[in-house]
Amino acid sequence: MRITVLTVCYNEEEMIYSFLAHYAGLGVNRIVVYNNKSTDRTVEICNQFAKDYAGCKIEIVDYDTNGQIRDDVYLEIKNNAWKKYKSDYYIVVDCDEFLEVKDGDQFDKKRLVRYLATMKKGYVLPKVIGVQTVTDSFEDLFDLGTSEDKKYVLDDTFNKRCILAEN
Repeated sequence: MRITVLTVCYNEEEMIYSFLAHYAGLGVNRIVVYNNKSTDRTVEICNQFAKDYAGCKIEIVDYDTNGQIRDDVYLEIKNNAWKKYKSDYYIVVDCDEFLEVKDGDQFDKKRLVRYLATMKKGYVLPKVIGVQTVTDSFEDLFDLGTSEDKKYVLDDTFNKRCILAEN
């Protein structure tokens, strides 16, 4: 099963490694980072991750909005970038969005692949349950833990469609 993750970023050096590690750990085959001319270490971190973790192809696609916030460009990329790649499933998320599939009270990294395998063929947009982190420490952010830890809370404002499948 081929799974491609697409994201748009600018100066995400604080998040990008955890983002790449998270999705590579889920069994994603390719991560495409649309980079808006980052001036920090974002690209360097992506390149290093690609060298260290051969199980997932990391591709960087540069674009430039001349330092302007351009929602039209951002939306064009997010709505159409998936058409350039051959995959069974596409996950389109921001660098601070970590898709998880919960099994009971536990997050199960292998469950995403099993979940996608049960989806019907064609274009599929399953409901995604959003969470908001409630930790004061950046280091704790990526250790979601369990509901008893209260490092996250369910939040309907973050529910969105982020997966689609193609025959």
